[in-house]
Amino acid sequence: MADTCNLRPQIMRTVYLVLRLLLGLLLLVAGLIKLRDPLNFRHALDAFGFLPLKITIPVAVVLPPFEVLCGLAIILGFRTRAMVSAAAGMLLIFSAVLGWLLISGRSVDCGCFGRAELLNASPPIALVRNLVFLVVAGVIYRTSCQPHE
Repeated sequence: MADTCNLRPQIMRTVYLVLRLLLGLLLLVAGLIKLRDPLNFRHALDAFGFLPLKITIPVAVVLPPFEVLCGLAIILGFRTRAMVSAAAGMLLIFSAVLGWLLISGRSVDCGCFGRAELLNASPPIALVRNLVFLVVAGVIYRTSCQPHE
């Protein structure tokens, strides 16, 4: 019979690693897809209709590499708490935008995963996905061992 005292920390470490990989991969894939087609992402930002056109270009240029950086750092466990905090901030902003789209009745592709049909979802599904990953980010943050991790 396995010692449950030793089993629990191992299970928690495994869950922590899996959650880090899931969140990191989400950001990494989303960022890489946007980097491959920045014009499509900029058009998605323009379609939201609430950002001035002058701002959509810098956002379309800066956001994808930042997503990739955060994703890689989370996967590798580098500055985990800081990167998870940044990821949670992005997810909150993305969720607010999706919520605004839903409330305003606009049917706009969120541009989350560029033209990758398999990964894209309607705004309600994307909002739920973001909220689930916000919970994942919270769990990772709470269970990371050290503030600098």
